[in-house]
Amino acid sequence: MLKRLFAIILLLSIPFITVLSVPYDDFVLFNDFDKGFEFAQELDKNVLLFFTSSSCIYCSQMKEDVLPVDNVAHFLINNYIVVELQAKDSEKGHFDVENAKYDPEGKEYSYQELFGLFGVRGVPASAFFNRNLEYLGVLPGLIKEEQFLGWLKYIDEEAFRNEIEFQDYEEPQDFEGELTIKAIDQETSKELGQYYPEITKYWTLEGFKDQNLLTIDPYKYHIVDAEKLKDLQKYINSVDKKRLFNVFVVESNE
Repeated sequence: MLKRLFAIILLLSIPFITVLSVPYDDFVLFNDFDKGFEFAQELDKNVLLFFTSSSCIYCSQMKEDVLPVDNVAHFLINNYIVVELQAKDSEKGHFDVENAKYDPEGKEYSYQELFGLFGVRGVPASAFFNRNLEYLGVLPGLIKEEQFLGWLKYIDEEAFRNEIEFQDYEEPQDFEGELTIKAIDQETSKELGQYYPEITKYWTLEGFKDQNLLTIDPYKYHIVDAEKLKDLQKYINSVDKKRLFNVFVVESNE
């Protein structure tokens, strides 16, 4: 039986509406279970597995009024890989049930079976996985924006490991994520541009150095061609206060 590390809460409240938003399709993978976890492993992200159906009104509300809202979308881009999953027998994904985590060598399940595996009896439902790709639990129902962002931060900080219940969790109000500077291979770099064309930006090392890091868009995946990861780390550490969250380096083979 898959373990749940936090309480399941059903919240069918209407979310707050805001004008500002990030296009949902810019940062969400649709029906690509394995690829989502592969990206999470490469980029050191949590995973949000968002269960939906095409006929679900509440799913549409989540997709229109909650996930794309700026503060939620930005936190997701910085800290999560988001995969929307619909129940299709023709699509398959891999999961290690015994260890309750994603494993590409784990048993293969249809997306329909994954709904049952994670105990999803109605949609929408949001399942969470940490950076080790371990399953933590699922929240059913439509959740309003502020509550949902609180859960995202609660999971990201793994506050439950300190036996802090969600209702007692003191959410860090201005926290959007930590700067990640990580080496990735050329194939991952290429695939990020294919799957996330609107939030992926490519740079040469010199081109990146020419940017004002106070005004550069912090809510993108910045991919820099550099000889070594340490070259970019040295540069970023040498400049004044900057707002960056996702910087990935494709190292030269020379």
